[in-house]
Amino acid sequence: MLQNQPHMLTPGPSLIHPEVFKLFQTAPFHHRSPEFQEKLLLIQPKLQSFFQTSSQVLLLNCSGTGAMEACLENGFAENDNLLFYTAGKFGNRWYEMGLKKKYSCHRIEDNWGRSLDLHKLKSYLINTPKKPKAFFIQACETSTGAQNPLKPISDILKEHSPETLFYVDAISALGSYQINMDRDKIDCLITGSQKALGLPTGLSFISLSERALLMARKISCKSTYFDLVKESEAQKQNLTQFSGASIYLAPLLKSLELLTEDIQDRYKRSLMLQSWNHFFWNQFGFDIFPTNPSPSLSVFTHTKPSDQLLTELNKKGFILSGGQGNFENKLIRIGHLGFTTNLIWFQFFKTSYEILLELNYTPIQNKESIFDHLFQSGLNYDESWI
Repeated sequence: MLQNQPHMLTPGPSLIHPEVFKLFQTAPFHHRSPEFQEKLLLIQPKLQSFFQTSSQVLLLNCSGTGAMEACLENGFAENDNLLFYTAGKFGNRWYEMGLKKKYSCHRIEDNWGRSLDLHKLKSYLINTPKKPKAFFIQACETSTGAQNPLKPISDILKEHSPETLFYVDAISALGSYQINMDRDKIDCLITGSQKALGLPTGLSFISLSERALLMARKISCKSTYFDLVKESEAQKQNLTQFSGASIYLAPLLKSLELLTEDIQDRYKRSLMLQSWNHFFWNQFGFDIFPTNPSPSLSVFTHTKPSDQLLTELNKKGFILSGGQGNFENKLIRIGHLGFTTNLIWFQFFKTSYEILLELNYTPIQNKESIFDHLFQSGLNYDESWI
């Protein structure tokens, strides 16, 4: 365990692998230096592998919300018809961004915790008098833990509105389960550094398909910083349009190497963490909140408020996330992102068990039975970072 690193088990930021952490302690280099260009040259093919695309993947110095904004700044004109799926905080955020930019924004709105009903999308596209220029959705809605079905959505768009571009926020999804940008015909895919990549907040990544980039070239970008056409040209030269965060490049490269060495193992790991958490928290009467849970995080609800539980876990060094918006103090959210060890998870479940008893939660089975099940499911004391 890194000295003084808290057990950050939130859906972002996530824990940092010790080998990655060490690289943040090296001296930064200038963003117009040969060293910067050399690192970007090495990073680009690994990002393409991570995104499962032959398209260029751009680095931006901003959080994931900046990448969401960049999507809307490129390729769209005032009053363009855009369609959003909103069933949580981040779907709402993208929709509200579009409204502020004076686009003609429409949405398929759903209850928090739900995933897109494909029949609703199909019906909308068949019956709308004007096809949307783009459809925006979260692969995983981080505020609820709900996973949306990307390939079926792509198939519906292709059949009923082939000119509509497909924009996907995969900030908390990419790297946790299989998302293939090219296979799924995604026109814009974004993620952030503080999720599966296990880096601090500060970088986001965005890839545009050829037709999305062509659309961006046709309409002059009103943003100086988020002009993705100019950014693309700069990064083809292994440079960034503005000052690049050089301190991130070596850690990013190492993280990508660790993740893409065997990405299938990473996907299996996410499912295992999901299985452990679902079993453990169900034992204390917590219900799984989303109807279609994402492997990226576990989200639970209970009849008791969550604030005291989260506070007590925090005191013991385990940081989780609570609910957002109308679900504040009603949910707990546990991330399966970044790099962890099995020992950390054992300590987390052991500490949670003790705190839950202190707070008068009653388990279905006794402690021995609960932990026997977890150990039979792969939990152990291994300190290897995975």
